Amino acid sequence: MTYVIARYDEDISWSDGLDRFVVQKGVHLPNNGREASSWLWFIIQHYDVLEGTYAFRQGNPEGPLHGKMWSSTANYDLRDYKFDSRPLADHLGVEIPEILVFVAGAQHDVDAEVIRLRSKEWYEKAFDAANTGFKAPWIFERLWPYIWFGKAQPWIP
Repeated sequence: MTYVIARYDEDISWSDGLDRFVVQKGVHLPNNGREASSWLWFIIQHYDVLEGTYAFRQGNPEGPLHGKMWSSTANYDLRDYKFDSRPLADHLGVEIPEILVFVAGAQHDVDAEVIRLRSKEWYEKAFDAANTGFKAPWIFERLWPYIWFGKAQPWIP
């Protein structure tokens, strides 16, 4: 498994010794778009050579939830106007239900074969969207399970 770490200035010593690629904001790309732009950038840059499983993680994988990220799920009603996910989902052609179920932190383990179910051009379009609007960084957090798997992940209650 290769860890793809979206980092700005976090301490990533937790990942020492792991097979990892660090997408460093300010080096590989500007510090915008949060983790979504980092992971999309990685996929675009490596699309043709992806193999195995990728663990997409934030620089601080526990983030503001202090150890609860992996057990915290959220049901998100699309009728909430603040982070309406439908415009971005429609723009990218991602089918979503009225209530989204996702894990806070947008961190997933994904096989290369699943990543390649979408074209490199699709990821380029998604990267542009992640950096140009739609409140995309927060909405991608809600969409990743549907982007990767077409539904909430089976282990999410």
